[in-house]
Amino acid sequence: YESLVNTLLAQMPAAVQFVKAEVVGVAATDQAGSVSLRGGRVLDADLVVLSACDTGLGMEVRGEGLVGFTQAFLYAGARALVVSLWKVQDKSTAELMVRLYQNLNARGSNKADALRRAQLEMIRKPEFAHPYYWAGFVLTGQP
Repeated sequence: YESLVNTLLAQMPAAVQFVKAEVVGVAATDQAGSVSLRGGRVLDADLVVLSACDTGLGMEVRGEGLVGFTQAFLYAGARALVVSLWKVQDKSTAELMVRLYQNLNARGSNKADALRRAQLEMIRKPEFAHPYYWAGFVLTGQP
């Protein structure tokens, strides 16, 4: 898997450089609590948020299917991810993430409901009402 992830990372756009650097950094270590892409479930994260552009996309790898950050983090042990499906706009993404985290901190709110509520709040703002600004983010994994 490590060579597969390195191949994937080489194909990622420049907008994902921060995420790329983080993934490369954690993929290269085997210390407890780090992400291991070699088969161990060592990432004990309830939710991983990858808010950069195209983080939910992958590349087709012969014999493996579609491989990307979502698969890598789920394989490493993350229980859920919020990822983007297209090139997202900085201002609206920042606004959506603030609302997502506020909703996650609200009592009794699960991840799916928190994202849905954040997206509904974005729709109510005229400058972000178009789906381009909020619909590109999806939750994968446990709600």
